[in-house]
Formats: sequence, structure tokens, C-alpha cells
Amino acid sequence: MFRPLSRCISSLIFFVLLFACPLATSAQQETATITGEVKDASGALVPKAAITITNVGTNITVNTETNDQGSYTITSLKPGDYTITVEKSGFSKSLRSGVTLQVAQFTRIDITLQPGQVSETIEVASGAPLLETESSSRGSVIDQKKIVELPLNGRDYNQLALLSPGVLPSTPRLASVNF
Repeated sequence: MFRPLSRCISSLIFFVLLFACPLATSAQQETATITGEVKDASGALVPKAAITITNVGTNITVNTETNDQGSYTITSLKPGDYTITVEKSGFSKSLRSGVTLQVAQFTRIDITLQPGQVSETIEVASGAPLLETESSSRGSVIDQKKIVELPLNGRDYNQLALLSPGVLPSTPRLASVNF
């Protein structure tokens, strides 16, 4: 009729762990990361160069500087279009525009500074590299054009996941157990 006290305590511990675990684990990532090196015209690394990354859509800026080895890493950037400005005394200011970041993207952008005055600006207009060489993770962004133009069998939006690399359709054996 009454449960033993130890069984109630173990049930309580189970439910506490059940509800606490999803808060501690997060498999998806909604931000992007930019990393790279700042070099001079001869290829030498430039330490302590000031870097400003600006989100074009929101005008939010992130300021940092290169470390003693001339490299930098900026994490937790929201997806969008960015400009990168690099300044160091004795060099012309470098402005790189057209950098588009997607969800969970880890991109490398190396910047070369030219000798000159800080009042001079060298602008480079190009996008982020298409091949991600900084990590072995795979992912993709399914844009609006694919969503609108792709015919879906039975309007099942889950089929859009099959457009991502490494995603395979379920097998009948796994479908029978609702996996």
C-alpha cells in the first residue's frame, strides 16, 4: 500500500535528473565564429592589431585585438553580414566587407595590412571562404529559396533535412519504432 522510503527517494532523484539534464546539454549552436591571422605585406604576423567586427544589419560591433602571435578568434556572432576593420599604427587601415556568416559556421579570414598611415584605408570586398578548414563538423543552412521551391512529398518539412550533408532517409526498421 505504501512505497518504501528508498523507492520514493530514487524516483525523486530520477525526475530531478530527468529535468536537469536537458538544461545542461545543448547539441545545436546558433552562433558563428571568425578566426584568422593578421599579417604585414612581408608575411610577418602583426601582434596587438585592433580588430572591429560590425554586423551590417544591426550595427552591433565587437572589438578585440590580435594576440602576441598575430591571431584572433571571435565567437558568439549572430548570423548575418559583417564588415571587419583592422588597425595598427604604421599600417593603413584594412576594411573587409561582404563577410556573410551562417548558423554554426566556423570561418577563417586572414588579413594583410599594407604599410602606410592609419588615415589611409584599404577596402577588400569579398565573401567568406566556401570551404571550412577550421573544424571537421558538417552542417548546412537551408535557405528560403530551397524551402519555397522544393516540392515536398505530403508537405513534410522534415524532408528538408535530407538536403544537409550526412543526413540519410530513415529505414523501414527504424520507422517501425518511430525513430
